[in-house]
Amino acid sequence: MRIRQLLCSVAAPLAALLFCVPARAATDPPQPEVAAAFDFETPTDLTAWHDEDRTGEAPSIIALDPVNPQSGKFSLKVGVDRDAATSHDAYCRITTKDRSQNRKLMVDFYARTTLLHTGEASFRVLEWANGKPTHWIGNKENLVAIAGNGWTKYHEEAPLSDGTDDLNLYVFLLKPTAGEAVWIDDLKVKIAH
Repeated sequence: MRIRQLLCSVAAPLAALLFCVPARAATDPPQPEVAAAFDFETPTDLTAWHDEDRTGEAPSIIALDPVNPQSGKFSLKVGVDRDAATSHDAYCRITTKDRSQNRKLMVDFYARTTLLHTGEASFRVLEWANGKPTHWIGNKENLVAIAGNGWTKYHEEAPLSDGTDDLNLYVFLLKPTAGEAVWIDDLKVKIAH
């Protein structure tokens, strides 16, 4: 009887080990690469942004603005000094470190406008490969339509094409008039698998 008890006391834990092996811990998925982050608090954030006025007809405003930022002391203001017959963009070029397949772009930012109607301001992303523009991300010229006088949080995701190595980010204004502007704050661009 004693031998049987001894065998049972050893066999039960051994059986539990053999048949109830805990599952392997799943590895965490890789964190998205932060391709760009702008809080617009320093002049360095501003130097990355350029005027895309193709006609030279109306001076663009691309500035750090201390009036009513979403967070911190400043936000990026994009506008024009006087009425414009054409569209205007402020753009920033970023390079992706990871050029593998099956990537997706994630864009998060806050925006507000003044005197603009829906469809007159948008956020765009143009994909580049080997030094040449290829197409708008997700085949959507306007990734996000920006509207509203108060700060609104925007989040968009879209697949990146294989081979994309650079991205142009645009804050776009459709034929703006004097006083019309868009403000952007806390912009983050990430690339995930």
